[in-house]
Amino acid sequence: MNASVSKPSNGAGFGPGAQIRLVLHGTQADRQDIRDLVAALRDEGHEIDVRVTWEAGHARRFAAEVAETAKVVVAAGGDGTVSEVAEGLLDVENASAALAVLPLGTANDFAAAAGIPEDDVASALRLATVSSSIHDIDVLRCGDHIVLNMATAGPGTQVTVETPDGLKRALGVLSYTVSGIAQIGSIEAQEGSLRAPEFEWSGRFLALALGNGRQAGGGAVLCPDARVDDGLLDLRVIPEGDGAGRLLIDSLLHGRDITLEENSIGHRAPWVEIETKDTLQVNLDGEPVEGTRFRFEVDPGALRAVLPKGSPLLKG
Repeated sequence: MNASVSKPSNGAGFGPGAQIRLVLHGTQADRQDIRDLVAALRDEGHEIDVRVTWEAGHARRFAAEVAETAKVVVAAGGDGTVSEVAEGLLDVENASAALAVLPLGTANDFAAAAGIPEDDVASALRLATVSSSIHDIDVLRCGDHIVLNMATAGPGTQVTVETPDGLKRALGVLSYTVSGIAQIGSIEAQEGSLRAPEFEWSGRFLALALGNGRQAGGGAVLCPDARVDDGLLDLRVIPEGDGAGRLLIDSLLHGRDITLEENSIGHRAPWVEIETKDTLQVNLDGEPVEGTRFRFEVDPGALRAVLPKGSPLLKG
């Protein structure tokens, strides 16, 4: 890969000397292209401090350490790393640093929906470290947990939780599809009820999604109209129905063009409450939690983030 980093023609950006912390997932620590790109940016005068994660919680701690002093904290990894960095910034009351994303994971759902380059590391790092496009974005809160991208629940969404790490390493994002197809025949619906402003629903469902972002599971677009700066979450319910729900999930896994509205229910609201008869497992940006009652609320403009100008996740 060509590791050169072109300088911005108009001088826009954070400017040389601005402190940048790069939080790099441990599995990517030996990438020479990342080393070369960081060296090139340092040669331009940018102050970049690199920290490598080795276990859960590291990314959150590394972000919190500089939340009040850094200009930007770059989450260099997958969606789990991005979520942890966001948590670290939100842990600090007076945080001024902005979250940026260098997508290096198996599934880069938040980055893909936001329009952040996934196959061009140099462009993505240039956006993360030199861009001046900083926006106040929403996060979802569920008790003590935060959700930057999406919360998913129900038997039809367990593919992302149950896909083995070895399969992810071998097949990449395709692993979610392979694992999901193997499980789809054994999916059994779950009974529950949902409540939100101007919305109530009860019944048996195969999957739920509460989106700040648009997609999960390596590219399954469950909330196509979601925006990260509108003060609303996007709810999507896939009911059991007469078999249409399973066909819809199968189509999502195969990446087929579908019309979600035909076999699912959508609603946009500032909060949603969920209650189920049996224990429900909810996946919060990759973190599984269990319970029978959940309340999700939007925290508007809670986080500063570096996003491309004209990002599909931004209003207008």
